[in-house]
Amino acid sequence: MPEEILPGETGIFELEFDTTGRRGNVPQQAVFWDAEPRTLLVLADVTATVRALWTDSETISFGNLSSSETKTEKLYIMAAGYPDAKVASVECDAPWLTLTSHSVTTSAATRAQNIEAVDYYEIEWTGEGAVPGTLSSNIVFHVHKDDEEQEEQVLEVSVSGYLAGDVEIIPSNIVFGRVAQNEIVRTCTLTFKKQNIDATKITCTAEHAYIQMGFEKSPEAPDRFIITASITPPVEEKNQLIEGTITGTDESGEVIFSVPYIAFFDMSQ
Repeated sequence: MPEEILPGETGIFELEFDTTGRRGNVPQQAVFWDAEPRTLLVLADVTATVRALWTDSETISFGNLSSSETKTEKLYIMAAGYPDAKVASVECDAPWLTLTSHSVTTSAATRAQNIEAVDYYEIEWTGEGAVPGTLSSNIVFHVHKDDEEQEEQVLEVSVSGYLAGDVEIIPSNIVFGRVAQNEIVRTCTLTFKKQNIDATKITCTAEHAYIQMGFEKSPEAPDRFIITASITPPVEEKNQLIEGTITGTDESGEVIFSVPYIAFFDMSQ
């Protein structure tokens, strides 16, 4: 813009708008002041539609999962400035998930922002083919922006969860914290949800040899068991973070449950 516009002259102002993080209708105001005396000269309302396609939400976390129970999360495909947008195809490589599309109606308040709900999905955890441990996958949506040009945008949603098996584990992971010279002991409680599991024949092991394991029935309830894990760092270990998994297997070697653990060896003490 010119440094100075004198009375009777004309000047051009260029307005630049940063669209980062914006979607749909975005109202702004441009305010022009006289230098001396400071007087409001022009107040201009500027409205723009920031075009975008996105998923709400971008990540799905199922948390702790059981193979005998189902869980469902919701997911919306949203569009701003693309009235003809539609989902062309969906890809998911996780057999333990099913996706069901449902019709969706955009609220008046959302439409007033020039935003439309393109599609609505129910993401259901089924447990099919999943093994105990950390689970992660991606759902990929191919969305056509325009019917005529068939321009496409790919939207990716990450899905995560932790399968403990047919057992409830509290807490779901073991945090030893800072480990110096002294032994640290942690416990967690397991409640089995299937009656045909013989918990007395389960072998409990950890990935690191210096973690000692105990597995016994809880005196409080017949279907509950207690995992006791103790850790003492060997003298040759240096300061480091260790992570691993405690695994419970039956007589045939099948994994019944797993519990992640974490500790930090601080040998400076």
